[in-house]
Amino acid sequence: MKKFATVILVLTLIFSVALTPVHADDYWEVLLGDLNYDGFVKPTDARICLRYALALDIPSSNDLIVGDVTNDGQLKPTDARYILRYALGLDNMFPIGTLTCYLDIPADNPNYPENPDDTVKNDLLNAAPDDNLEKLDAKGVYEHARKYTVEVYADCGYSYSTGSGFFISKDGLLITNYHVIEGAQNITVFDYNNNVFPCNRILGYSAGLDIAILKAETEVETEFAPLSFDYATADTIYTLGSSKGLTDTFSDGLISNTARILEDVHPTLEFIQITAPISMGNSGGPLIDSYGRVIGINSMTYNEAQNINFAIPLKYVAYLDISNPITVEEFAEENSGSIDIDIPDLDGNAEFYQSETDLYMMPGSTALIICAIYTSDEDFTLMAKVRDPDASVLIQWSQWLGEYIILFVTAYDYGETYIDFYLEEYPDDVFGSVYVNVSAMGSETYIGEINIPDFGALFGVIPYEIYASDDFSAIDIWYAADFVDARGYDLDYVINTYFDMLYSYNFSYVQTLYPDSETTLYEFFCAETGVRLWLCYLENEEGYADFGVLYQYEGVG
Repeated sequence: MKKFATVILVLTLIFSVALTPVHADDYWEVLLGDLNYDGFVKPTDARICLRYALALDIPSSNDLIVGDVTNDGQLKPTDARYILRYALGLDNMFPIGTLTCYLDIPADNPNYPENPDDTVKNDLLNAAPDDNLEKLDAKGVYEHARKYTVEVYADCGYSYSTGSGFFISKDGLLITNYHVIEGAQNITVFDYNNNVFPCNRILGYSAGLDIAILKAETEVETEFAPLSFDYATADTIYTLGSSKGLTDTFSDGLISNTARILEDVHPTLEFIQITAPISMGNSGGPLIDSYGRVIGINSMTYNEAQNINFAIPLKYVAYLDISNPITVEEFAEENSGSIDIDIPDLDGNAEFYQSETDLYMMPGSTALIICAIYTSDEDFTLMAKVRDPDASVLIQWSQWLGEYIILFVTAYDYGETYIDFYLEEYPDDVFGSVYVNVSAMGSETYIGEINIPDFGALFGVIPYEIYASDDFSAIDIWYAADFVDARGYDLDYVINTYFDMLYSYNFSYVQTLYPDSETTLYEFFCAETGVRLWLCYLENEEGYADFGVLYQYEGVG
């Protein structure tokens, strides 16, 4: 599972581009384009910049600095395009000629990771090194390592993350990156035999070290990795993990440096620099020597050049305090990953609101269900599940928006099912349901009660990013444009076909914005419903990168 999240200097936490913010007493150094201020440049940041450029949202003074990657004192669609290209790995530098900027933000900003305490706090690795193994060829390393390598799936409620990890004991202890499980509400691992193990406990974790130690619930003994601290520059090494979601991806390379300091990440951490290719989904997986021993934890890649990647040395695992294990539920509460709020009596006075009772959809379409629940002074976690586990329907929560929360429903294939609502504390008490019918009849997305043409349904493509404003008056939906070539379409066909659909919904063409640039927006308006719509496409040298459909409800009259 991928935290669809995408990345400094350009260091990518192997499912995104990342820079941990660096600050001094009077400034904060952040990555240009990081308009979410989360240490990553993602397509979401391009969307934020585009909304500023179209005057749909108002940027702060810091936003004007961070988003102005062309250095002309304005936020324009061109800036959004460059941010998107960087997030997708199509560019490795902004036109301004640098990757970072400086803001006047206090030095105690909570996003800065803690300095690692170099005091040894556990003895998990004391008995692990095994120096009596025979040297293996690449196939031998792979066959050995796949037995202890796992795929890690973290359900974060309204998003999810996929990474890798490896067992270090026969009773299911495993190591992964902290950023793989950050915000997780449920964690599951899959081994080479497709065994599925829930992880209910976290022994220890550190955001600064980017390490987490988990306990998988196993009924059988698990294959586990021999470990080693013995490695040198020019040694042959191997990586194994779920690269780009492709399970069991194996690659090789060399150690370029055994103690690389990356000051933009941390002033004291020493990384193992390697040439073996790693990508999104490799995070947390094993860095392996020629004897099949794990020597590090694959963690980051450097987007500005080829074959510059990084792993965290095993020695830092010993710096984690494992004396107070916590449950995944407690971890979620500590890291604000849950959707718990206070409600009144669950005994009969509770009131639940859902905006839809029936959804008629086409494959590829996405619909929104707005939910709210009113009761007394108890903590609860609102849950939803697809009644038929084989149904081709994906559901995903938004964050809480005041008293409301949105459930995004995306249809993959034809069929029908129900979505049930319940509280995690009372899983057998279903108090709301929505009927979902996926057929050739559906073709609409909704803003409140207003039907609007659905780009994804028309072409049968799944969005990778959905945004809704707090009052639901604005919705942005983004699609990767690789379906155009994959299905033998051309750009004019896609645009004209969607225009025809808009006209059939009584939308009128208004104007084309920035027609001679690589960021073109076609503006439409429907007087009957008061919805303004922009179709946006962002080009790159190879063709096109993304389509975006932006809806804004302006009212009637």
